[in-house]
Amino acid sequence: MARNKHPEQTVQRILDTASQLFFQQGYGKTTLQDIIDATRLSKGAIYHHFASKEAILIAVVDRIGDFNSAVLAEIRDKKGPTGAEKLRELFRTSMKLSFQGKILHMLPFLIENPKFMALQMQSILGEAARLFGANPSTSELYRKLYEKSLEGGADCGGVLVCNYLAGEGVTHMDAGRPMVVRRPDSVFNLANFFRAQL
Repeated sequence: MARNKHPEQTVQRILDTASQLFFQQGYGKTTLQDIIDATRLSKGAIYHHFASKEAILIAVVDRIGDFNSAVLAEIRDKKGPTGAEKLRELFRTSMKLSFQGKILHMLPFLIENPKFMALQMQSILGEAARLFGANPSTSELYRKLYEKSLEGGADCGGVLVCNYLAGEGVTHMDAGRPMVVRRPDSVFNLANFFRAQL
């Protein structure tokens, strides 16, 4: 087989196909063989770029996050609006972006999985860091957040992380969700938030 002269196109093809399959079937029901069949690439070609299905998922999530970051960066860099106006527009725009909805639709069964929650946290915080021109590695991001969590109170400042059980009609949720709870007098800051996750 001839060497692929355009590996970036192959990566995009894999990610485009995997995104579609994850969205249609869910991550759990999509096999690596499904991705191989849909892309019409060999198993070797897939493994040349990605070590596992999870690695493909991370790349899909990162790509969605990068797109959203670029959109939000345009708002951040606008000339004219005040800081408060930019913040309002950032919040409005972020609510319309596809990141959360697409990922949660692809991976509903992973919502309570701590590894998935860590991936989402990494993606969200990495996205925030890129808005300020930083691009920390995953290990650096986790190290800094772990060190910050050590500054949190022994009781996490009254911040509690728990699983919300579905079935409460008034909230219209048909599945359980992780939930962060705090009292009005809780000290809700970065250190306590991450200490509560541990």
